[in-house]
Amino acid sequence: MVLTFKQLNLSEAEQIWLKAIQEFDYANLDIKFLKVKLWSRLPKDFDHTKIDTRLLRENHLTLVGLWHVSSDSRFFKHVPLIIKTIRNLIQKNSNIHGLKDYETSELTKISTRDVQISFLLIYELGGFFGSAVGLNAGYGFKEVGFSKDDTAYDGFLRFENLEKTMEEFYKRQAYYHGATKSDPISSDLLRLHSFNWPSPYVDKKRIQELMNIQSNSFDLSKLIQLCIELNEAFSNNCYLSCALLARSIIDHLPPIFGHKTFGEVCSNYKGSKSVKESITNLQKSLRKIADNHLHTQIRKKDILPTKTQVNFSNDLDVLLGEVVRILK
Repeated sequence: MVLTFKQLNLSEAEQIWLKAIQEFDYANLDIKFLKVKLWSRLPKDFDHTKIDTRLLRENHLTLVGLWHVSSDSRFFKHVPLIIKTIRNLIQKNSNIHGLKDYETSELTKISTRDVQISFLLIYELGGFFGSAVGLNAGYGFKEVGFSKDDTAYDGFLRFENLEKTMEEFYKRQAYYHGATKSDPISSDLLRLHSFNWPSPYVDKKRIQELMNIQSNSFDLSKLIQLCIELNEAFSNNCYLSCALLARSIIDHLPPIFGHKTFGEVCSNYKGSKSVKESITNLQKSLRKIADNHLHTQIRKKDILPTKTQVNFSNDLDVLLGEVVRILK
């Protein structure tokens, strides 16, 4: 297996910045101080915010970023040990809801502080934890929780090795960064087979069909990106985001059907009755659910959406199928 995350070429300035970040060892840091410290070593036009977020997030290194500056870091032993330990717990008790830092420390003999950092690094890989509780100071989580749906434990059960998981993370996030001259990911790898969605909201084949369309009238790049982000949210149990992203998709499409609003699309659709029923369900049900979550203000008690509530994947697929039919 070719590990493309290892082939990413960093500039000298990026290496200097990432190594300096690594020296703080996930403690809070002052970016102004770091800029002053490194000023004489960096190009005057260097912008640390342009560093690939697969390497650096909110001024701390991801596992991929850490590998590029310290491939022998202790966290490359800690993280797989914690994942495997949690998997063993799940296999013994399938009703486990979460873990605290000190509990995991006792089980693994890893320091509590390193467990907190490891929780963060695992969380960022996606597909493992559904929630987390942060710290008052420093980067990391003191408590992590699992999602409450049927896929809650899938990431742990499917885990084989850390490098494979890092590679999946690296490829899956590629669409948010695009291919560059310094990035060895080819256009083929950037296509759908590079994604590892356990249960996609939008079928990969449907997204591939959208990618293959060459239209002189409409730019489908935003639509494709919305579908990809919807799959990311659905696979990571971000159901509020799913409702809003799905609504964004139906609001994005009316011009393709020759109308200004999706309500007009539904009212004027001249195709089959079954297709009209599916797209009308998106207007009457999906839109109302999304609007409820978007516009309801904070209150004493609230209820979060479930996977079932936001799952309009069948009706959305019918709508996207119509887009493909019209444009191909």
